[in-house]
Amino acid sequence: MDFSVIGLPHYTIWHAYEPSVDDIQHMEVCLSCFLLILCLRLTHPFQQMKREQLAQEQADKEKAEKAMKLKESFGDTTGQWEKDKTELQNIALKEKKEETAAAAAAAVAENKEKVVATEEKASGGKT
Repeated sequence: MDFSVIGLPHYTIWHAYEPSVDDIQHMEVCLSCFLLILCLRLTHPFQQMKREQLAQEQADKEKAEKAMKLKESFGDTTGQWEKDKTELQNIALKEKKEETAAAAAAAVAENKEKVVATEEKASGGKT
């Protein structure tokens, strides 16, 4: 038998072995399985990205809840700081006024003493 092969290899193989109906059905099943596996492999990175995205969202949510809980636990102390600052300023002003008043009273007492001393000198010299 002399064979001359003309055409592409798959064409030659196909015609060298005429497949039966069962063979064709088996090839269709294999092709379907291959395509299914290919689709799963192609979608796997997208599924992985989706899982990572969901994990990141969950971590962000937990972080926000933790921050909120801390804020609620300790409260906002800005108002208290302002209140304390105002009270300290008022105390400082009150002390300054008291010092000024004490200095003024001392000056008045000193002036009275000078006036009394001057009056005594003046009355003592006339007598």
